[in-house]
Order: sequence, then structure tokens, then C-alpha cells
Amino acid sequence: MDILKLINKHRRKVTQRITRGLSKSNTNKNLNWDDLDQIKNILICRPNHRLGNLLLIIPFVLVISITIPDCKN
Repeated sequence: MDILKLINKHRRKVTQRITRGLSKSNTNKNLNWDDLDQIKNILICRPNHRLGNLLLIIPFVLVISITIPDCKN
């Protein structure tokens, strides 16, 4: 097996283990968008620091900041 394929195989396993419990959070699934003051922290993840990804995320961050002004992002 090629070394790059082996590295990717292990990287996928580690990523799956790390992110396994993220979708099973205990947060309120029925969030009412009228109660935006309940949201205090927002996590925005991006895969890397390349310019294209940064340009795509900037409008998203601006909309989140305008919609929920009291949050930390």
C-alpha cells in the first residue's frame, strides 16, 4: 500500500473518532429563532487557510455577526 494512502486511511479513522459524538449533542434541537439572545458562542471551522476558503467564509461571518450581535465568533 502506498504511504500516502496509508496516511489518509489513518487520518480518516482519527477524524471519525474525534467527530463521532458531535451530532449527538444535548443542545436544544427546537431553537426558536425569535430567541437569538440564547446563542452566545458560535464555532466556525474552516479546513485550511487558503484564500478561496477565506473569501467564502467572510460573508457568512458578517451575516452571523449582524444576525446575532451578542455572540462571540
